[in-house]
Amino acid sequence: QSDGIRITAGAKNNRVGGDATGGNSPTNGVFVRPPQGNLVSGNGGDGVRIDGGSRDNLLMGNFIGTDSAGTAAIGNDGDGVLIMEANNNGLIGTTFNQDPFVFYNVVSGNGGNGLRVNSSNDTTIHANFFGLGSDNATIVANGGNGALIEGRSRNTQYGGVIPLGNVNSGNRGNGIEVRDRAR
Repeated sequence: QSDGIRITAGAKNNRVGGDATGGNSPTNGVFVRPPQGNLVSGNGGDGVRIDGGSRDNLLMGNFIGTDSAGTAAIGNDGDGVLIMEANNNGLIGTTFNQDPFVFYNVVSGNGGNGLRVNSSNDTTIHANFFGLGSDNATIVANGGNGALIEGRSRNTQYGGVIPLGNVNSGNRGNGIEVRDRAR
């Protein structure tokens, strides 16, 4: 039951993926896999797990739980991304000054939730696809919620003005669920 990528034991300032692009712009019908992204699929545990007090890590431009085209499931058995007791981490698809969805993460087709944030503060989640394929049309459902924010998580920034929004579609659970003492 191994994870695809694990960041643990206080690791900080790691970037998984990257921000180089070949011109992605879903609003204009251009879908190109980011050249610096990773394919993290078919693992017995979580696709990416950040825990153990690790902080200031970013996931950028990765396909987690899909095939290399981002349109069919090769799911991880657990959650696509699990952030547990690890503050100041993020799934950053784009920043406000870039073209829409320049290097989004596709977190779809996983057995559990697309993303689960548990007792982790100051998590940023911008411009990602949860349950939808990279073509912005094909349903590639996660087995649970698109995103679950739970435990004692505080100050989670989930989306924002365009292009910072996330897409939650086709998941077997809720698009987004916030529970426990999360706020």
